[in-house]
Amino acid sequence: MAKAPTDRKMPISVITTVYIKTNVALFLETAKSIKAQTVAPHEWLVLSHGPISDELSIVLERLRDEDVLRWLTLDENLGIQGGLRYCLERATGEFVLSLDADDLLTPDAIALLSDAAAESPETLAFYSDEDILVDDVPVHPFYRPAFDPVHFFSHSYIWHCILFHRATALELDVYTNAQTEYAQDWDLLIRFVRAGHEPGHVPEVLYHWRHHQSSLSNSGSLFDGSVRSVKGCLDAIRLGDYADLLSIEEYPIGPPASDFYLRRSASHVPPCLLLTMSDSDDVPGGIEKDVFSRSAHVRADRGTNGLHALKEAIQDSGEALVCLRNDTVADFEQLGILQAFKHLELVPSVQAVSGMLSTKLGMVLSGPVVRFDGKFSDLSAGRPATGNNAHMFNIWKPHCVDLPCLDLMIARREFLLDALAAAPANFALRSLAWWLGRTAHRTRQRVAFEPLFMGFVTDETKLIGDPPASLSRAEAAFGPSDLHGSPPRGLSRIAGMSSHHTR
Repeated sequence: MAKAPTDRKMPISVITTVYIKTNVALFLETAKSIKAQTVAPHEWLVLSHGPISDELSIVLERLRDEDVLRWLTLDENLGIQGGLRYCLERATGEFVLSLDADDLLTPDAIALLSDAAAESPETLAFYSDEDILVDDVPVHPFYRPAFDPVHFFSHSYIWHCILFHRATALELDVYTNAQTEYAQDWDLLIRFVRAGHEPGHVPEVLYHWRHHQSSLSNSGSLFDGSVRSVKGCLDAIRLGDYADLLSIEEYPIGPPASDFYLRRSASHVPPCLLLTMSDSDDVPGGIEKDVFSRSAHVRADRGTNGLHALKEAIQDSGEALVCLRNDTVADFEQLGILQAFKHLELVPSVQAVSGMLSTKLGMVLSGPVVRFDGKFSDLSAGRPATGNNAHMFNIWKPHCVDLPCLDLMIARREFLLDALAAAPANFALRSLAWWLGRTAHRTRQRVAFEPLFMGFVTDETKLIGDPPASLSRAEAAFGPSDLHGSPPRGLSRIAGMSSHHTR
């Protein structure tokens, strides 16, 4: 448990709903976790809606008399979102935190969340790390990354616990979408993010999410309500300027019918140049794709001459986007290109979208590169690139990374030109991926990874970009690097987690 200062106190209302199936013994443990807080919440609102057991009624009456909670009652069960909305409308704290009736807060949760809100008054929502409580033993800590809008718009990775500004939540109609009944946390943050309020991360385990025999989260399977809720959240994300270009489809990676994603259509694509790089003057056989405005070729070796040649080729282009492709990278599908376009459209801070390289036998050569344990790492390298890889399910979701793949990427032309103009005079093309990642970080921009943007490599010896270990040497030569000590990005901290959380 982290030690937090307690001289500042942000009024936080904790809201909980109970109903006929609420486990009284587990609810008493929840109450104990509230009473054990080193900084007490402003209030704990508990709504009993619909009939409840006599045992639970006695417990609620006692806790009310002890001033532990405010007890709200309704004859009708309003459901998950309806019940939480009822509590939200009656809360009086500046910030609100939803707590399930069988889960626990760590003793310092309110203190740390209060400090985070006080120290960052411009931030209107926060989320923490959590673990799972099995037989009263905390296991499987979920250390979330810093906020990643690419991953957030693709996959629900934030749920417990979320602290949010009450007045803003009311303005944004939080807890009113019946189509997201079992994914209310994702829907809540979608509303904040779409309104321009990026959440802050409190990198501490503050929430124990209980799995027990009767909990839905322990069933090991999705049900229709969960599926509808996932689709409802994706529908909320796609609404806006690109609604007609995005459709909700079954995600093509992972177990069948286990997840969904926003698929971009081939209509109204942005102007993009396909620029093929090779080590000879021979123009290689191009990849004809209707989504590219045109294609061009540049002879580019791995050294400084190659960097200058690439810069000149990009300067001569007029398209807003440039797709860099090594001539030994073939067979990448239109679907992946369109998904890369989607990230550049949905998240303006994304400046480049990196693809994945695979051998003809289907093994990953290059995937998402992030800083992990003090060095650049690719957690997917050497693993199967296709098939049902449940152990890599979250890695095979779009997310932000530290470095792009030089041999297959789509980037904004102006970003490339700005980075190339600022590169050291003796900088080699082989290290450009590191320089682009550094430039994005320095300018508070982002690099994304799209697993469906995959190409097969016919000759590994002709790849231009250096592998992660060599890029670390480039960093040492041209440092200091802004990437050292940067917040963990992408999924380097959460490899192996399960799919969409709904309950």
